[in-house]
Amino acid sequence: MKTTLLILSLLVGQLLNAQSISSYLHERYKFNTCENCTEIVETTTHYSKTGPTTTVEYDSYDTLMNQLSLKRFDDENKLIFLVLNYYDSLNRLVRVETKKWVNIVGYQSNYSVRQYDTSKNFVQTEYNDKYQMLNISKYYFDRDTNLIRLEAFAGNGKLIGYETGVYDFDNNLLTLNHYNSQSVLLNSHDRPIRYGGKFQQDPTNEYNEHGDLVYYKRDWHENDIVCYTMKYKYDKQLNWISEKRYQHIISEKGKLKGKKINMVRTRKIQYIHE
Repeated sequence: MKTTLLILSLLVGQLLNAQSISSYLHERYKFNTCENCTEIVETTTHYSKTGPTTTVEYDSYDTLMNQLSLKRFDDENKLIFLVLNYYDSLNRLVRVETKKWVNIVGYQSNYSVRQYDTSKNFVQTEYNDKYQMLNISKYYFDRDTNLIRLEAFAGNGKLIGYETGVYDFDNNLLTLNHYNSQSVLLNSHDRPIRYGGKFQQDPTNEYNEHGDLVYYKRDWHENDIVCYTMKYKYDKQLNWISEKRYQHIISEKGKLKGKKINMVRTRKIQYIHE
């Protein structure tokens, strides 16, 4: 069964820190969190020709699994990204404060506020640290809390653009059609509604019994022969606490060679009843 949903998107590059349909769905169907946890400390090290780089991220949650804050530090323990979320008595997100480090410029801060109507639709307005309005986004939901319309406006109230979409929930597929402010179609593409586990889209991807990705091809271009494999360790609650990603070259016979470490990620998970 296909359900047609109208969705309006922020045009890429036209709004600072704007939310897209993809980022909204990522937040809604986030599968990287854990149930019944209060904090996740995630350390990620990426390996490249210039050497390893490490970031440490602190994610805190309330008892309803609402994210309260996210703090990210670089390998010199300098804060490079901060998010603070605030909720009302109805458990609705009403304010988001962000702060990020930009080389040469320094720290940049902004915040956004949400105003809800009785149908759970809301208007989100974003401001910089000088209280200047940056952009306005209007979200509309159906009775099943699916986003059916997202409008993007500049700070002066002028419409920037929108997108429409067709959700195919049975096949986990969303078709997005992007329009400008004059309703001219700019492009159209498909994407999954959800990722991971049973929601895999690429038939060459491989997953383990926990639904975690263990193999995928890079596919930067048609003749790309690079692929990645992952190994995990789990805690007693079967949440992963260690992930190692390796890069390989696929030979003409389909064998993997040239194995080298690409990324190492660990998580320390604090549960509610611990």
